[in-house]
Amino acid sequence: MILKSPINKKIKKNSKLKIFLITYFFSTISVLAVLVILFFTSYTVKLKTLKALDHLSKDGRVEYIYIFNIAYKAIKSNFYKVERIDLDIKFDDIITLENEREVAIKNGSLGVKKNLSKVPIVVKYKDKEIKAQLRLKGDRKIHYEKKKDSSYNVYLPKGKTILGVNNFSIQKPGVRNYIHEWIFTELVGDLGLIKQKYEFFDLYINGSGSGLYVLEEKMGKEILERNGKVNGPIFTTNGDYTKSHLSEEIFQVYNDKFWTKDENLYLVKTARKKLTEFFKGNRHAKDTFDMEKFAAFFAIMDATYTTHALFDNSKLYYNPVSELFEPIPRDGHRQLPNYHKFNSNYYEKIFLDSIYKAESSLELGGTLQINESRQWWINKFFTHKNGEINYDFYKLYLKYLTKISSEEYLNSFFESRNKEIERINSLIYSDYFFYSTARGYTWGLYYFKKNDLFHRANIIRNRLDTEDKNINAIIDDNKNLIIDVAYTYHDRVKNLKRLDDLVVNSINCVKKESTENLENTSEIILEK
Repeated sequence: MILKSPINKKIKKNSKLKIFLITYFFSTISVLAVLVILFFTSYTVKLKTLKALDHLSKDGRVEYIYIFNIAYKAIKSNFYKVERIDLDIKFDDIITLENEREVAIKNGSLGVKKNLSKVPIVVKYKDKEIKAQLRLKGDRKIHYEKKKDSSYNVYLPKGKTILGVNNFSIQKPGVRNYIHEWIFTELVGDLGLIKQKYEFFDLYINGSGSGLYVLEEKMGKEILERNGKVNGPIFTTNGDYTKSHLSEEIFQVYNDKFWTKDENLYLVKTARKKLTEFFKGNRHAKDTFDMEKFAAFFAIMDATYTTHALFDNSKLYYNPVSELFEPIPRDGHRQLPNYHKFNSNYYEKIFLDSIYKAESSLELGGTLQINESRQWWINKFFTHKNGEINYDFYKLYLKYLTKISSEEYLNSFFESRNKEIERINSLIYSDYFFYSTARGYTWGLYYFKKNDLFHRANIIRNRLDTEDKNINAIIDDNKNLIIDVAYTYHDRVKNLKRLDDLVVNSINCVKKESTENLENTSEIILEK
């Protein structure tokens, strides 16, 4: 008689249960894994992720990955030399400035500049002590919202200078997006335009340190003399270019007390008349402006995202020798963060895209660069009165855009300035380096990457490349000859204009006797 052991039955039952549980566990894990993969690869999640990365990159928060580099360079700042300027201000005058600051914060503006108080100060620099005047400055709250970070205009007496300048403004570097304004200024000088002084220094007010500041030269004969120019009137405009409001009052001359003297008045009147006639459409741009210098100016702005420098911010110098106006580029204030692959619609336009129409904030959002005021200037330079392209200026613009976007030029530019760029950035990182937007600071970080400007140059070079193109010519139903020049890089969605001077030189239409589908054919001769 054979007896079956109950223990063996129990073991077999447990084995089956174990196999079931293991199978159930791995099946569950597999299903969950598939669900997780499907979830994170879904269109909705992908879209949300891209939007989050786009937001982080445009707010400068991706730059936190460079925090250790920033810390290292901040430590290096202790080994770099930096100039020091002291301002001594009496207590009562500080109260005056503080009262005006409180009113400005409440009203959201400093108001009419000529109504602001100019308080007496003593400027100390090395062995110099100069009695001067000072007032608050700035159109944005970032200039005056905090006492320690306030921006000022400083007025020295006639014949007195600090760092070779007589009148100047001082402000925190972040107000103009840190070193980007300095690079803009360096390019201005490199291409032979009038270059203003732009110097970094440590500011002390009544012995108390305010950190790193930057000195920006104001308009005067000193800037002309340093750039080898004959003294001539410098004009600013107020931005109202509509014919219905046009008057000579929008063209204000600096140092008007000097230029309204009898011996100087004729020159100012002559210059202002030329501007007025140009703005009214009664004078050609080439008879009013130095087109070579303006072409270089436009190219610099395109290469550095600094279209903010376009008038009214930059100034107009009337050269008594050439009898033409030249730009004095200033206040470039690049308002875009570094380029990242996470950006969904990083700015890729150039001036050419806005010849006939200002940019749309609906399309570009915060990356909008060309408003109606700037577009007015672009149109005046790039087109004739009848709206046709001004190819003389167009070719000059392409010449400088080609130069400034070439890798050879950029490598040379940075190679000669790498040490100074390293010094300035180290000083910035040791002071304040939160990312600056058009209106204030965010929690993102400023971090300079020259590769960003090489990216911009590559965008421009792609626009300049016109080798790969197709030319099509057809006769439509109304017997109109339609010619289309297509480029592989031309993005019709963004409506980017083509960058060359390819024009139809002549069209010879010959009737063809033996054609199956067309009555006429066309021989097209194109010149570039």
